[in-house]
Amino acid sequence: ATLADYFDKNNDAAAAATMLAGSALGLAGGAVLAGHRHYSYGDARIMRDGMLLGSCLSLMVVDWFNPSDNTYVTGAMVGGVVGLVGGDRLVRDTEFTAGQSWLVTLGMLSGGAVGIGVGWLLEQNSSSYDGTVLPTSGVVGATLGYGGIYASSLNSARAARVGSSSFPFELSPLALVAARTPGPRGGAAVDLPIVRAG
Repeated sequence: ATLADYFDKNNDAAAAATMLAGSALGLAGGAVLAGHRHYSYGDARIMRDGMLLGSCLSLMVVDWFNPSDNTYVTGAMVGGVVGLVGGDRLVRDTEFTAGQSWLVTLGMLSGGAVGIGVGWLLEQNSSSYDGTVLPTSGVVGATLGYGGIYASSLNSARAARVGSSSFPFELSPLALVAARTPGPRGGAAVDLPIVRAG
């Protein structure tokens, strides 16, 4: 919608339709990606952070050349897609826990904050102002924080994946309840598998 200048032209209906279409495509893409393989909650968060980091890295590079507004939007979109694909590669054969993924997110945010602080100090000691220093230092710090915590958790996440695949069975509590519940009009109970292959 921004690239088509719908907002500047006050074409609210076209902008809303474009956003709805984008949301539908996003949901469809997410469903396809979810069927690609098993993702734990932690894996999904790390992929999400990878997408955000990809957008920020792309915006950082685009900002060096001081382009038009549409170039920023295009860069963020392309960077987000590349980051999502990269995040998918990072969680291949892993089973990150929720706690590990939160640590990765906090590492990214903390690294970004430290990077901005370093950039601010550099700006204070510089005789000329450069508007790209703070964004660049912040994104570089966030990337280092993300990568550092991810690397420190990778071995345990891979080990958890191997451990979970060693027991490809799951217990169905619903089947246990159904086995002790009479069927309609006193008939036979509903036959559900109590243990099934994962």
